[in-house]
Amino acid sequence: MDPDPHARMMKLASRAWGEEALRRANTAIVPLNDLGQKPPIVSFHAVDAKATPPINLAKLLGPDQPYYAVRVPNNRRTPEFANSIPEIAAFYLDELLTYRFRRVVLMGWSLGAIIAYEVASQLEQIKRTNNILVPEVLAVIAIDHAPESVSISPFVWIRKEWRKSRSVRQLAGRTIDKVLSMPRSGIALRNRISRRQIEETFRRDFKPTETELKFYMALYDAAIRYRPPGYKGRVVLFAATNDKNERQDGWDLHVEQLEAKWATLARNFKVVPYAGNHRTFMGQDVASLTPLATNLRFELTKLEAVPNSPEDDF
Repeated sequence: MDPDPHARMMKLASRAWGEEALRRANTAIVPLNDLGQKPPIVSFHAVDAKATPPINLAKLLGPDQPYYAVRVPNNRRTPEFANSIPEIAAFYLDELLTYRFRRVVLMGWSLGAIIAYEVASQLEQIKRTNNILVPEVLAVIAIDHAPESVSISPFVWIRKEWRKSRSVRQLAGRTIDKVLSMPRSGIALRNRISRRQIEETFRRDFKPTETELKFYMALYDAAIRYRPPGYKGRVVLFAATNDKNERQDGWDLHVEQLEAKWATLARNFKVVPYAGNHRTFMGQDVASLTPLATNLRFELTKLEAVPNSPEDDF
């Protein structure tokens, strides 16, 4: 074992970068920090399929926080593998169970958030139907994303608006305004990001080959088709709050929709704001990551102290 934990983390980060550069990403789960006694974070990839974006976040969380990143192995970066979120999650779950973790935090940014959620749902199903030991999921942490297909329950809005209203009449007015405005706003936002624009974004950001582009688009399509099951465990949404440009373009509405979707899916849910934007998670600027890392460390400390009962109010 390396005497210096920071040197160990640097070595693991270099190995992850090297495997990507040489196209030798043969395993799905990659340790970015395999030291420390805390419940490990298992962090799932976004549409780029790589394990390298969270390297700086793992460093900021410190050597006492084990951190494992999940990527798509090179030989599976095909449209066929990317066809179904449940099938992708099942593949990762098989490898995750070989680690024999006792307690884990499943986390994901963007697309990774719904993969983490699906893995947690499958673990919940295994625990219910099979007499085998599986890791206890302390929480699913979703970084600034929610499943696209979730229809927001009007009861979520009613509960939220009731806390802001001073009378039943005011509640009725606020709720009607919300129900009438949200679908139109949601459709407008969605129409501004067409499938063609998504493809152009992938071309610009990833400089992919045609085969790689087909893989990215298959992942995107799988995410759009995904119909998430209900979940009794904890879900924590980390929502970006201070991107002024995106706020002017409906960012506040975006955060409200994320919150309402997760509240519709998960009985045990909370939202944690962080200073940053949607791309903060994958940024190489450590300073911009610090607010997210600080809030995440605080929430992880609370999670370690609370037993994983679906009835817990945290």
